[in-house]
Amino acid sequence: VGLAHGALGLGGAAAVCGVAAAAAVVRRPTWLPMARRVMIVVVVLLAVGAAKLASIADLTTRGTDYFAVNADGRYPFRDAADAKRCFYSSPASFVGHLQRPLARVTAYYEPSYPEAEEYAPLGLTLPLVLLFGLASAFAWRRMAPWALLWLVYALLCFGPNAIGDPYRILVWGLPGFSTLSDPYKYFNFFLVVPVALGFGMAVELAVARWGRGALMAAGLLLLWPALQNMPLWSTLFSAAADPLPVEETFFQVFLEPPQDRDRFEHPKMYREFFRPDAVREFFTVPAGIGVINWYADIYPPEYPVPRFMIDDAGDPTLVPGWRGAVWTDGPCEVAEPTLTANRVEVDVDVAGTCTVVINQNHDSGFSSDLGTVIEEQGLLAVRLQVPEVAPGMHRVVLRYRPRWLLAALATSGISLAAVLALLLLGAGRGARWAALDHDE
Repeated sequence: VGLAHGALGLGGAAAVCGVAAAAAVVRRPTWLPMARRVMIVVVVLLAVGAAKLASIADLTTRGTDYFAVNADGRYPFRDAADAKRCFYSSPASFVGHLQRPLARVTAYYEPSYPEAEEYAPLGLTLPLVLLFGLASAFAWRRMAPWALLWLVYALLCFGPNAIGDPYRILVWGLPGFSTLSDPYKYFNFFLVVPVALGFGMAVELAVARWGRGALMAAGLLLLWPALQNMPLWSTLFSAAADPLPVEETFFQVFLEPPQDRDRFEHPKMYREFFRPDAVREFFTVPAGIGVINWYADIYPPEYPVPRFMIDDAGDPTLVPGWRGAVWTDGPCEVAEPTLTANRVEVDVDVAGTCTVVINQNHDSGFSSDLGTVIEEQGLLAVRLQVPEVAPGMHRVVLRYRPRWLLAALATSGISLAAVLALLLLGAGRGARWAALDHDE
């Protein structure tokens, strides 16, 4: 969520600042056309990303962010110790993480700052960054926007540890950012992008001046981060896959809380530390098994009843009182449902008024071709009322079609088509102008 807000909100704001500053540096009266272009880019991002933004808004309004800091709205990073934990604490800390090899996929609480070492390393190397700096110095007219944008994000990564607290000035108060507990990790990505683009521009200038030798030297420099981060590659590809056997019927599982879960900082943080294959979606989804929200930063309510509780070793225990993927209260009989991500089909033998309960969270976006969709203790349910529904065998079909999502998808689709059409039109005009210049 923070990354999406950063890409659309902070990215647009920083781009405006960077373009304005770059225009001032090069002393050209072009800031107004450049600002217009930036605004067009922001509008395109918002339009094409409408579906994503709408989905994020829906999730954040229905879920609870247990990782939110100071839900009362007060700025939480005024304490020096907290700022040291959640931002780069000094230039030495930043440079150390800049060059630091990515040794593991996840590593917590190592004796350095920031504390969340999972995200602190940037995976770059000093030669690449130095080349980026040299290119910014020697080709400053072309590199100024990238260098200034990089500087803005670098200052944000220092937060209260930098003069004036640029994080509080530029970011705090924007929608979504008040819930970030480790802000620097959402800006690290934006530090890598300008360096990568600046490196490419520097290589282009060097090749134009020194030829293929410069290109070969750039290739060798690119091998450095690949070799430096070999421990990460070995970690990613060394774990043996252990897929679960495919189940005949759909059911859900839940990771059993440990006895000493009070030692965890957040109510459900234990899910981050225990990841047996039996609760990992990578294995459970292909096997036809659902996992009740095993880990996330935002937790929707968890009303479904799991069939098995899974301990930290991956061993299952049958949950007493499990009633299946669907059941009914009243004089009706139900068969096993057919479930997809957006559709539920269940055969019901109606002998009188009854409620058919689906073992998943209720959502207002569901509609049914038979009966009335209702909420039954947080679960999705359909009320079949006789005589509105005649006795006998019926197939009840529920579809997830929220209007807000359909409108957002339509906005994204139409916007994307319009952008592609404009790009093709611009490419055609460019080709025609090039041909006319060649004829002249």
